[in-house]
Amino acid sequence: MYSWKTKIRYTETEQDGRLSLTAMINLLQDCSTFHTEESGRGLAYHLPRHEGWYIFSWQIDIDEMPRLGEEVSVNTWPASYQGVIVNRDFEILRDSDGKSLLRARSIWALMNLDRLLPLKLDEEKEFFPEEGPVAGEWGGRKLRLEKDLTFEDCRAFDVAPEMIDTNQHMNNAFYIYEASTVLPEGKHIRGIRTEYKAQALLGDTIYMKRCVTEDSVTVLLNKPDGDTYAVIRFLTKEEN
Repeated sequence: MYSWKTKIRYTETEQDGRLSLTAMINLLQDCSTFHTEESGRGLAYHLPRHEGWYIFSWQIDIDEMPRLGEEVSVNTWPASYQGVIVNRDFEILRDSDGKSLLRARSIWALMNLDRLLPLKLDEEKEFFPEEGPVAGEWGGRKLRLEKDLTFEDCRAFDVAPEMIDTNQHMNNAFYIYEASTVLPEGKHIRGIRTEYKAQALLGDTIYMKRCVTEDSVTVLLNKPDGDTYAVIRFLTKEEN
């Protein structure tokens, strides 16, 4: 397991002084990046080989968001390997009392960036041995969309330069951020589920639709032709 200790910064918080959704995702992906960098299998190793890690899904359960100034430990490890994909898990603990604040599962593949094909992970298994799953009840990678769900059109946005990462596509955190901007007021987020279907590139226009139910808000981020870039589902409960 790789562990990274950090303190929640003012720029990472929302109006209530707690960690924002976007900052939470960035903590998780930064932690996994530091893990690979410090193991000698980071960007300096992969980019000259035209390789990069692609994420296909997040499953995140949130008990409590840490507050401004709280010191936390962000932990990550490969839970299991399945062919050309790796299940990478995460947990954020509050240092003062050891409480588990949130847990996450994610699915990744190491891609050849020229052919957009997944690579074998034999060497990665040696650098990052599997350690078993994080505690929780988890589903599969794909998000089911029931036929009776009704979606309403929201806004559209263009993929801007600041959204592009080293894989030359929109970083996964921005899908979640943009989807969060169409959440109804009065909803408390207790979890996030995502399924990434296609990569959005610089200048692409993304059209958002949402479906609000009693315990979730599902947001589709679509192409102009109606095909889907990503599905973001927020598990919700009414705020007190």
